[in-house]
Amino acid sequence: MRFRNLLGRGTAAPSHGEHAQRRPRRWLSGATATALATAAVIGTLAVCLSAAQGVAATASPSLSPRQHVTQAGQPTHKRHEFPATVTDYTWFHNSTNVLAHCLDGSIWLSSNEGLTWNALKDVGGDHGDGHALGVIPHRYSHDRAYLIGRGRRVWYTTDRGSNWGVFDAPDVPNSMGLNLLEFNPRNPDWLIWSGQYDCEHISSPNCRARAWYSTDGGNYWEKLDEYVKTCAWPHIEHFKENPQTIICESYKSKSGSQRSFTQANNPLELIVGDKFYKSKKKIFDNVVDFATFSEFILVGELLDKGTTLRMQVSLNGRDFTPPVFPPSMSPKSQADTVLESRTHALFLHHTTHPDKNLEWGALMKSNSNGSYYIVSQDFVNRNKQGFVDFDKTQSMEGIAFVNIVSNPESAAITRVKQLQTRVTHNDGGHWDLLDPPAHDLAGKPYGCVEKNCSLHLQSFTERPNPALSYTSPTAPGLILAVGNVGTKLDSWAHSDTFLSRDGGFLWEEVGKGAHMWEFGDQGNIIVMAVDSKPTRKVSYTLDHGKNWLEYDFGEELVVTGIATVPEDTHRKFMLFGLPPKFNAHRTVGIHLDFSHTEPRKCNLDLAHPENDDFELFSPSEHRKEDCLFGQQTYYLRRKRQAKCYVGQALPNPHEIRKKCPCTDVDFECEYNHARNASGICVQLPNTTPLPSDPYSQCKDGKTEQWFERTSVRRIPLSACEGGARPDRGRAHDCPNRLRLGHGVFWWGSILLAAVLLAGLLSFWWTQKMGSRGAGGNIRLPGSSSSGFSSGGPLSTLASVVPFLQGVGLIIFSKLFDLFESLPGLGRSGSRSREAFGYRSLSADADAEALNEYDDDEVDT
Repeated sequence: MRFRNLLGRGTAAPSHGEHAQRRPRRWLSGATATALATAAVIGTLAVCLSAAQGVAATASPSLSPRQHVTQAGQPTHKRHEFPATVTDYTWFHNSTNVLAHCLDGSIWLSSNEGLTWNALKDVGGDHGDGHALGVIPHRYSHDRAYLIGRGRRVWYTTDRGSNWGVFDAPDVPNSMGLNLLEFNPRNPDWLIWSGQYDCEHISSPNCRARAWYSTDGGNYWEKLDEYVKTCAWPHIEHFKENPQTIICESYKSKSGSQRSFTQANNPLELIVGDKFYKSKKKIFDNVVDFATFSEFILVGELLDKGTTLRMQVSLNGRDFTPPVFPPSMSPKSQADTVLESRTHALFLHHTTHPDKNLEWGALMKSNSNGSYYIVSQDFVNRNKQGFVDFDKTQSMEGIAFVNIVSNPESAAITRVKQLQTRVTHNDGGHWDLLDPPAHDLAGKPYGCVEKNCSLHLQSFTERPNPALSYTSPTAPGLILAVGNVGTKLDSWAHSDTFLSRDGGFLWEEVGKGAHMWEFGDQGNIIVMAVDSKPTRKVSYTLDHGKNWLEYDFGEELVVTGIATVPEDTHRKFMLFGLPPKFNAHRTVGIHLDFSHTEPRKCNLDLAHPENDDFELFSPSEHRKEDCLFGQQTYYLRRKRQAKCYVGQALPNPHEIRKKCPCTDVDFECEYNHARNASGICVQLPNTTPLPSDPYSQCKDGKTEQWFERTSVRRIPLSACEGGARPDRGRAHDCPNRLRLGHGVFWWGSILLAAVLLAGLLSFWWTQKMGSRGAGGNIRLPGSSSSGFSSGGPLSTLASVVPFLQGVGLIIFSKLFDLFESLPGLGRSGSRSREAFGYRSLSADADAEALNEYDDDEVDT
């Protein structure tokens, strides 16, 4: 589900779609509330239309020096004018239904991708008056959305807006900035509502937020807690977490007006409650915020009476440990920004220079369990709100862009930051300058001969609209960005528009000036409009930017955004804009339809690929083979010259051909190491390297050797096999392997054989003696009817058998205890679900200290 906030150019909208990049989480010490924002998917806005006319498409000399290409058909459009400014829209996943919300509170629904719009006059408000304060889409169930009014009544849909129901919330919506609704990732009817109580006036002495939960979609509510900042379901998709667990940030003191609370006069406690919060446990005494990612839970803990911040990390929400930073970098900070984690490692921006308007810091990267951190890139730019210049691609893992402060020493004096862009293609292991295009849009060389002359891109804090994304979830390798070629990043007004088709290795200029854009048909249609200037035209390409055409939609607008379905698979778009002179408070929506530009559907023939319209490409890492993270991965895309449309998402968009030998790009610096000017990982001054860890390498009982640590470690995302292994130092034999010398497994095998022999002998004797007795006879100890006299040889043997049985059981029990205590075999490290608190983590990247779970935990 795609949601965009359209009110204000400088604000970022919360991201709710599964393809949207997760919002960064900033933690600021003291009483500063954590802001929410997104580094999200492309586009912004919502659209509306009526009364259409087609306008001819023409070649765009300002966008391409190439000749005009005749197309099979031309786009069409239809116009709609809203009664007020459109503030946000919600586009349902895999659907043509769109909701638009206007500044006057009116709600509009389109069931045909914005071609026509109808006002929802019977929903919203307390009595169905057609107005709402806002629209909240369900984060996990993409058919659902909720209309929030001023009172307790909430209108909701479970079928993408076609039908609406209503429930009464237990309290009126809060005005304290808390999320009104929280959603359970597994049960769409499980809701948490955070309202406010006793807050009739701004000076009400006992005004407070109250959290409630419902398991039936809002029909019945039970109270969780009051005086809270956040209550939420843990949405940790891959963790074995009880689905009834709820995490709350709850103020310690439960009296007074919550509006007057600060972290200094009333600390926030982190409470984890099982059984719908009925079995509660306090985890931390004073926190700023918490965040859950696909592999980690992070908590910002306040120390030193709220003056410094320390992060805590967990893999299961039960056991937390502070991260271990290099000694040169204090784990305590005044601001940390937790960045998205999707690659088995955590990225964290740790502020090292907090001066106002001169903020920057170190981009830290963790090992696989989030415990040990290295500096992936220093001097990474951020702004005073805590947002960081960090952008990751949506369709290809491990590719990211940052802007760094290239003049940290002089910036402290001149008060001016000079920014440069860096790119990584191996998840932060290496960062490089971007190679500039060979020539500009007109075919002229850039005349750039300086050593650091490269392409620099406008990132999250520089873009007027932070929601504008570089990439599309269904167009692997395709990147659009605004920037310039030179020694440093220029202003937005002096930037141009650039395109890459291979994940950021090769670039070409595709537009003079800054543009906004949207991808369609899995990147095979790109629609652009000039940014911040009145225009009556859009530019579009049907061949990945090789040729561009212009389409006149009939009136001048200051375009505020372009959008399409969240999957970027359709050929219909919505353009939002404001008239430059009159009625500037009313949004005009233009429905753009490119369905007739390519009438033929592309042919995909995996059995005969030479005859179809697709090709396989692999992003290069400048190796002999096209490998990415140790795998030869090929992505499917339409051939650039093919005259057809793709339509719905491809069934297998990529394939892995084979594993690749390990090379230097599969490794990053180990803890307490950093790259020198030659790119070699060296130990930092006055530091101690981590000790080697034979246990984690030998724990499976099958590995023959363990290796000493070196200055590098393998990137968690890499799957390379063989080749160079600079992460392996001197080899040693594993102590728990079967050896010719009498090791523990050799003796264990001998003892186990004895136990089995005793058991077999006991079974044989029992069967033999049992076959001799009369049917139904029961032999008791000391019975004279046993068939032999006491004290004879048979009696002695009969007593030996149960003795051996007993000895066998005892030996087996002792062996079991022994095996349980051996590394990697037992459960000596296991813990109950109620064992909250801290645990030290193994230093190894594959440590399982945070990965152990009890058998009764629920799989996610």
